[in-house]
Amino acid sequence: MDMNIEHRGSPARWSKSSCGGLLLLGFTALVLGCAPAIHVHSARSPTAPFDHYRTFAFDASDSAPLGYASSPRSAEVRGRIRQYAGILLEAKGFALVAADAKPDLVLRVAAGRVERVLRHTVPPWLEEREDEDFVEGAFVIDAFDASTEQLVWHGAARGEADSNRIDDERLRRAVASVLATFPARAPALR
Repeated sequence: MDMNIEHRGSPARWSKSSCGGLLLLGFTALVLGCAPAIHVHSARSPTAPFDHYRTFAFDASDSAPLGYASSPRSAEVRGRIRQYAGILLEAKGFALVAADAKPDLVLRVAAGRVERVLRHTVPPWLEEREDEDFVEGAFVIDAFDASTEQLVWHGAARGEADSNRIDDERLRRAVASVLATFPARAPALR
C-alpha cells in the first residue's frame, strides 16, 4: 500500500490527536492489508455497440459459475450482487427495466462456492503438514446483447469466503471492482 503522508513541524510538536490519527491510520492499513485478496477480471467484446445500449435487465437464472456449486446462501448473494450492480450501472447512465420490457442488455449473475485446500510445500523432515482448508466464493456477471443473445461483456471475482455470513462491504467492493471496466454511457446530447 502506497501512502504519502506529509508531516508539518517536528515530532516533538505533534499533538496526541495527530499521533492517535497516525496510529488509527496504521491500524486501518494493517487490517485492510490482512484482508484476503479478491481476484477480479473482466473482458469486453471489441465489436459490441455499447454506445447503442441504454437499458438493462437481470436474467432470473440461479446457477453457479463453472467449477463451483450453489450453496444455501447463493440466492441471497446473487440478489445482493444484482442490487449493487443495478446501482452501479444506473450511475454509469444505464436504465434498469423489467425483463419483459425488451432491454438492450440482459445481465446474468452466477454465484457459488467451492471448498479448497491450500497445500504448502514443506521440507521432508517437518512431520506436520501445514495445509489450509478454506471456502472460496465466486461470482460472474455476464452481459448479453438482448437482440442477438451474444455475450458482450464478462466480469468475475473470486476470493476466500466465510461460510457462515455474507460480508456485505467486501461483496460491494468486489462488485464495484468487477464493474469498473463496464463501459459508461455517453451523456445524451440535447
